[in-house]
Amino acid sequence: MDRVGFLCLLLCGFLHMINSETLHVRQKEGNVVVLHCGRLSKGPVTWSRDTNGQRVDILTTHNGEMTKHIPDPDRRYSSGADLALTIFRVSQSDAGRYDCSGATVELSVTAETLHVRQKEGRIAVLRCGRLTKGPVTWSRDTNGQRVDILTTHNGQTTKHIPDPDRRYGSGADLVLIIRRVSQTDAGRYDCSGATVELSVTEETLHQTEKEGNTVVLKCGRLTKGPVIWSRDTNGQRVDILTTHNGETTKHIADPDRRYGSSADLVLIIYGVSQSDAGRYDCSGATVELSVTSGTSKC
Repeated sequence: MDRVGFLCLLLCGFLHMINSETLHVRQKEGNVVVLHCGRLSKGPVTWSRDTNGQRVDILTTHNGEMTKHIPDPDRRYSSGADLALTIFRVSQSDAGRYDCSGATVELSVTAETLHVRQKEGRIAVLRCGRLTKGPVTWSRDTNGQRVDILTTHNGQTTKHIPDPDRRYGSGADLVLIIRRVSQTDAGRYDCSGATVELSVTEETLHQTEKEGNTVVLKCGRLTKGPVIWSRDTNGQRVDILTTHNGETTKHIADPDRRYGSSADLVLIIYGVSQSDAGRYDCSGATVELSVTSGTSKC
């Protein structure tokens, strides 16, 4: 009798372990996650989620038929004959505890981090992971704070920050487009499906001119200002001039009028000399200027 009682106790404990089985599932943002209901193979099964301490029923599945208990306009939730709960385009907000008749599932959602590298002055296109349907809000991490840039939905874009130079854009493919990218654009960007780390490298141009000639330094691919031209002098940045809409403002003394610019944002140096050789920077490029002797051997 004692042996029978002991076996019954073991059986009850085993059944309790089955009913309280906790599974752990990890998935990346934007992917499809499948939560299995423990060892159950026969329904009906109701999947629910713990939300702020309240049980919220998601759907019931039975004999391959599914009944949803919450609005699902984007058709993100589904199930089938295997009683699993399928969540499409999973996001950080989906992380948490899910319950069914056979198990508790703890879902962890990790950010999908993409790495994009682009040169200054060019166009950077940041993709929102595998997402193909919006709405999607692109934001940037700035000094530990989230700053929303724009929201894109059905081909329509709503900007959340001032953008007088129209540098930010998007489209039906949910990308974030940054025009005339610069070093200040480097950093972390987030959307509903991914985290994107943007690295911006300097575009270095090399130019050689003879002493006494006029040299024209182009600011990469930039066609719109304002642009500040500066020079690296003994490890210090020295601003030379700013050019914008064909107007030039000089930041250094120029009694001989050797420096100038024009509507195409170039830096013009008249009567160039050996002392002018070195590194020049603008918003779209770095230019290494070499100056050769103007004398020739007979």
